[in-house]
Amino acid sequence: MFLFLNAVGENRLSIGLTGGYINTSANFSEGTGQKSTAFPGISAGITVQEMRTKYAAFQGSILFSEKAFGMNDSGSVYKRYINYIEMPLLTNFHIGKRSVRVNICVGPQFGLAVKNFERVNNADTTFFTKSPLAMSINNTEKFQFGLAGGMGISYHTKNYIIQLEGRYYQGFSNVLAPRNFSYINQTTFGVFLSLFYTIPLKSETEKTDHEHSH
Repeated sequence: MFLFLNAVGENRLSIGLTGGYINTSANFSEGTGQKSTAFPGISAGITVQEMRTKYAAFQGSILFSEKAFGMNDSGSVYKRYINYIEMPLLTNFHIGKRSVRVNICVGPQFGLAVKNFERVNNADTTFFTKSPLAMSINNTEKFQFGLAGGMGISYHTKNYIIQLEGRYYQGFSNVLAPRNFSYINQTTFGVFLSLFYTIPLKSETEKTDHEHSH
């Protein structure tokens, strides 16, 4: 498929900044009787997009994401914060040939936990040990992987691209190293805004013509 896309390419490399608002919750394995509360967070970093056709591009990002999830228990709210370095590797399909295009993206996403901490909204310090999400009960799994996908809209000019998209992530690995539960993964929904600067790339045909001219 990508061999065909390269043959009909619109060749350019775009480098830019990405920032977003995310909302994360933890999903417990069935039978635990536990439910997680979702809390907002932020995600920001650098994105590189290689476009070989007007219809598709490969997009990779390195993002710093602060994710939070927790539990409500009789008025007490426990929050577990985990900071990740994340790398979504997405294929970005474009609908439309003009300056405004609809985007559909899908691909794997990997994450590495670099810091975690916890907070509770009352003076009951024993609530830390009551929550099954507490760091004293369950450690953080460092490595995360899952599938990301979403859609949005982008505006293209000769030198710049502005892209707005909604993205959903479903984790396939344990968020925590659980002692009480067999499986705890995470889901995240986010809204991301990216601003790219575009660098034109020479196609294989242009390179061949240039070599022949010499």
